[in-house]
Amino acid sequence: MRDCLSWRKGAILAALVGVCLLAAPVLCREEGEPGEGAPQEAGTPAPPSSKPSAAKPTMRKAAGGFHYTWEKGLSALEKLDIRVGGVDLVDQSRHLVKTIPSMAAFLTLNHVLKFIMKTKLKLHTFPHTLTGMLLLFGGLCFTETKNAAKVVDFMEPATTLLTNFLPSFFIPALIVAPLAARDIPGIDIAKFLAIISIALTGGAGFTGHLVQGLQRLDGQKPAKQGGAKASPSNAAFKSWFSPEIEKLFAAVTALSGAAALAVPQAKPTFFVATTFLSFIFASRIPRVFSPMIRQYWHPLMTTYSAATITFILFAQLSGMGFFELLQEYMVGGGSMFAAAGNFIMFWLEPSIISFAFGLYARRTLLQANFMPIMAGTFISTVLGIFTLAGLNRAFDPAHEIKLCLLPKATAALAVVQAAVLGASTSLTTVNCCITGIMGANFGTKFNDLFHIVDPIARGLATGCSGLALASAALVQADPAAFPFGALGMALTSTWATILYSFPPFAKLIKDTMGQPPVPKHLPTRADSGRFTAVLNRISKFGGA
Repeated sequence: MRDCLSWRKGAILAALVGVCLLAAPVLCREEGEPGEGAPQEAGTPAPPSSKPSAAKPTMRKAAGGFHYTWEKGLSALEKLDIRVGGVDLVDQSRHLVKTIPSMAAFLTLNHVLKFIMKTKLKLHTFPHTLTGMLLLFGGLCFTETKNAAKVVDFMEPATTLLTNFLPSFFIPALIVAPLAARDIPGIDIAKFLAIISIALTGGAGFTGHLVQGLQRLDGQKPAKQGGAKASPSNAAFKSWFSPEIEKLFAAVTALSGAAALAVPQAKPTFFVATTFLSFIFASRIPRVFSPMIRQYWHPLMTTYSAATITFILFAQLSGMGFFELLQEYMVGGGSMFAAAGNFIMFWLEPSIISFAFGLYARRTLLQANFMPIMAGTFISTVLGIFTLAGLNRAFDPAHEIKLCLLPKATAALAVVQAAVLGASTSLTTVNCCITGIMGANFGTKFNDLFHIVDPIARGLATGCSGLALASAALVQADPAAFPFGALGMALTSTWATILYSFPPFAKLIKDTMGQPPVPKHLPTRADSGRFTAVLNRISKFGGA
């Protein structure tokens, strides 16, 4: 009987998810959608096909002999007659196969670096991913241009795939954020959000103008990007993902969700499918939004909302609590296969290493602006930390909230800084998530508001203030600034970790923030004896 009810619940979930999300591509399709006569938007991530071609109404297998190559590994799929819009399922499937060699190279490099740094060098505090990004970038710069170009071409398929999925790898940290924040009083949550908002806004404006000022002092003329007109926040939306990909993930989500209600072992598959479906759905749905809404509602917010609603529905149907589900979804400090959320976030590691290729593509600009970049990020980091300490003193939230707001780094290094400061790692992670989502949502708007026009300054302003998640959002929001956002995130995280490693600096920041009040007179053993004597006298008086 219980099995029958479980499968009935599964059918309900499959129907709800399938009907709502399988219909989304039809509801989201507008006239002028890519593949229907609309030109490709400049500055958006390239589609997966290696050579640009006009949109085709169908895909059929080309004539000719069959030779096994990575490109022809999906020849069976090419027999299908699929209606396409922009990028079709076969093209993206072929691109996925082409990524296998380069993705294997990224994973190997990631594993080797982690083994050397953690096991051999015992460097447990500094992330191997940032080390890999900087080493790979340096290696490309010192390699002959012709050979470096071959490496770039070989790694391009995996780099494109990781870049387009990059924001989705942060989603698990956002989804489980309520676990850490559920016991925080409402007034402290309000103070927490106010401090982050003020620090983010001020930090973005200050860093951008600081870098542009340092460029002028260094004899460089900031490049004009066209101000608000050039900001992709005002541009027409274009999704890298096809309707067929969305339908495929919707089907997998519905089927795995139905199975998970009867067989708990299917939950990880359902969790992973739901997360990626929510991201793909969020990447396509903005085409139905007005330009005004599109500017102020980031797809990551849609991703979080869609995934959370689906998980709440699943929790209700399965009879488990929502927080219990979140604990199964992601295990803090767990390995890649500890839980579904851990598996998704693992892909941040090769993604961060792949930032090296974006930096290499702009190596000429980096070389010309080396001093403004290094000095600008250092000054921004120091003043940003003192700003956070001052805002903590002004708003005076609970002491544990104050401490978790002080780390200024991407999550991997923020946890290290939290350990030095004595802050809660879970609350520090929530701080990173909220800062990142605000930076992703409003980073380009701040750049436009403060008239920051140089792509280097725009990237550093976003990366230094909004860190990893905000930098990832630049992939689509401001592609020219994205590599500098990644560099700003890496340098800010490194500078802050080095500064906090000096006890006098950490103590100075804590003193600036305001230490918790200490009782003027702590109870002693003598006090305890006098208190006991008083109680004895009272008891004797009561007995008399």
